[in-house]
Amino acid sequence: MNIQMIVHSQTGNTLNVASALLAAIEPINPDIKLTHVEASNEREMDPNKLSIGNLPDCSNADILVLGGPVRGANASPAILKTIATLEPLQGKKCVVFTTEFFPFDWMGGRRAVTMMEQALIARGATVATHAIIHWKRRDRTKQIDQFITAFKALI
Repeated sequence: MNIQMIVHSQTGNTLNVASALLAAIEPINPDIKLTHVEASNEREMDPNKLSIGNLPDCSNADILVLGGPVRGANASPAILKTIATLEPLQGKKCVVFTTEFFPFDWMGGRRAVTMMEQALIARGATVATHAIIHWKRRDRTKQIDQFITAFKALI
């Protein structure tokens, strides 16, 4: 199964989650790739004013995994721009995740994954599952493990 992970990470937290997923999945499915995208301006909050470098070809992907940090209680503008730019998304199965500093979903994580899901659905993709990883919570490792377990159930 061809799996393409695309993440935007400013502090490294989102990239750490993606790397953990890669490490867990690669032994059972070696056809998995991870791309860390970068925005033209990391301070910009309007996705329409960004350009994204390093976009992978997703045309052969069976599953797309998209991850980004919470920024100002919203999804990362860079991951939203990535979703708007990727081709093709029609009919693609997607998984989304976000990382946030705060300890509760309602403090930005829920809104961020909803924004990502809505952007994907508007482009014709389906969202199979999502995760919110709270970086400063003591059970962060458990949250990552639960995300990996949920993802394994999809493949």
